[in-house]
Amino acid sequence: MGLIRESTIGRERYFENILCFFGNHESSKESIQIQFPHFDLRLLKQVHGDRFLECANGEIVEGDGHWTVQEGVALGLITADCIPVFIWSTMDPVIAALHAGWRGVEQELVPKALKSLLDSGRRAHDLRVAIGPHIRVENFEMGRDAAENLIRISEKYKGQGEAFLDHPHPEKIYVNLTEILIRQIASFDVSPDHIVVEEEDTMTNERYHSYRRDGTKAGRQISFITRAK
Repeated sequence: MGLIRESTIGRERYFENILCFFGNHESSKESIQIQFPHFDLRLLKQVHGDRFLECANGEIVEGDGHWTVQEGVALGLITADCIPVFIWSTMDPVIAALHAGWRGVEQELVPKALKSLLDSGRRAHDLRVAIGPHIRVENFEMGRDAAENLIRISEKYKGQGEAFLDHPHPEKIYVNLTEILIRQIASFDVSPDHIVVEEEDTMTNERYHSYRRDGTKAGRQISFITRAK
């Protein structure tokens, strides 16, 4: 689903008049401005929380999700293993961008954003979701104690896949953030056919920054959603 174009700084996916750009390790505010000079890139001060707010004009505010109906605005996210999630409607101009790490998934950032969009009169049938490159289950391990609340949250949502896998170490567990996130989205009656997932694992694919791989030396890639002109 969606026309794909590759460039030196990332992947462009076009869904009719929607552009979802997933940056790689070469992406930056400067390189995006050069490649996409017609869009006004807006970023957040991301804090691994659950705040979803309307995009601010000309100022960086604290939150992990923002939305807009403004033309020419590109809602940006900065990630290095966390999940960039883009949502849009086929029936009105709204677009949304959410930064969902494990804490965001645990705090149900995406369900709260979807509820907000639906409470404002939009229909689940009209919503589309694109999930960008992020760390995958085979490389995302957590201590079982630390994952306890995430396990509890995941049990609220039904799904076909495995949300957690056994780890060789008895006190650890592998966490499938992709599966939990898809379960959360599907709980709002968004069709699986309307969800696109990029398959790359940021930890093993060196074209992407990864905090789990590189620690404090890791950079950040920038992704964004906008309505293409």
